[in-house]
Amino acid sequence: MSEADGMRSLGEEYEHRLARVIAKHPNFAGHLRASGYGSVLPRLRARHRPPTEHVVGWAVARMSAAAQLLTWTQEQGLALDQITQAHMDQWLAEGSSTRHNVRDFMVWAADNHRAPSVLVPHRLKPAPVAMRASADWGTLLRCLRDEALPMEVRTAGAIVLFYGQQASRVVALRSDSVRHRDEDSYLLLGEAPVLLPPPLARLIADLSHQRLQDACRHASGAAWLFPHSRNPTEHRPASLLTAQLNSYGIHIKAARAAALMNAALDAPVFELSAKLGIHRATAAQWKRRANRDRSNPLPPSSRSRMIAVTYQPPPLSAPPADAGVASIVENALRATRMTMGQRAGPEIAQGQGDPRTSRELQ
Repeated sequence: MSEADGMRSLGEEYEHRLARVIAKHPNFAGHLRASGYGSVLPRLRARHRPPTEHVVGWAVARMSAAAQLLTWTQEQGLALDQITQAHMDQWLAEGSSTRHNVRDFMVWAADNHRAPSVLVPHRLKPAPVAMRASADWGTLLRCLRDEALPMEVRTAGAIVLFYGQQASRVVALRSDSVRHRDEDSYLLLGEAPVLLPPPLARLIADLSHQRLQDACRHASGAAWLFPHSRNPTEHRPASLLTAQLNSYGIHIKAARAAALMNAALDAPVFELSAKLGIHRATAAQWKRRANRDRSNPLPPSSRSRMIAVTYQPPPLSAPPADAGVASIVENALRATRMTMGQRAGPEIAQGQGDPRTSRELQ
């Protein structure tokens, strides 16, 4: 299945789920159709990369929140254009934090003169829960070296630990997501590829070879790195990969937080976005958090026990105060030229790294 096919199928899935939301709330069909088809769907189609299951779920959750708000306003004897800030504050306070998902709908409604402009704060996110430094580093080494682990677990775990990828992005990787130039291998996560560390490049190459053989045997033409067990023409659901990694002690949320926090220490926003495949607004949030937390470190006793979002090691140009997993992983990324070597083309900058860490990952 091509990327275009994937975009169409997930777009159709969104339309199907939106239709179900509208069917449950026929009194508000006009507002829901106008927003869901006129605003949300065009944004999905305009994405530079195909929407994932997570993105489709994100879009449907916002339309469901809009339907909940419209139901509440009707119960209060109000129309959408009669909502005040006091009404919105009351509705948000009476329910769960998922009600903040209505923000996009209210912005659209105000822009289209269907509702007054009211403030809906962004949904507050809890700080990422980080693992102990020794456990995080040990997990990465397990992924790279432990042949007793399934190959797909080692590969997915290392991608998360190195590049902070969501499960929905990992399962969407194909064999052709890896590019080769001279003796180097590159992984395309965003607009610009990143140079793979040699052990991870070997893992992906072995897994890709196995998947290509399976694709030929099934005559499917698909080469997902993480295919669905029952239908090799589709990739595996992100939830199944998450559960599989959790069962082997690889917790995506904590691993992704550590990787992104450390990548945000030195890399500019545009580089984080282009090479890790995250939105610039998301990259800017990680950059601000990394800069803020670097200026408010934890006491040394806390730093030695865990990597938390309130502590980050100093820039790579200075010796780290604590040789925890955050600095080790960041040095490993730099040592393997996460920003890609000049061999990949004149437009790519070459990073600097710790030779000792580089040898340890060979």
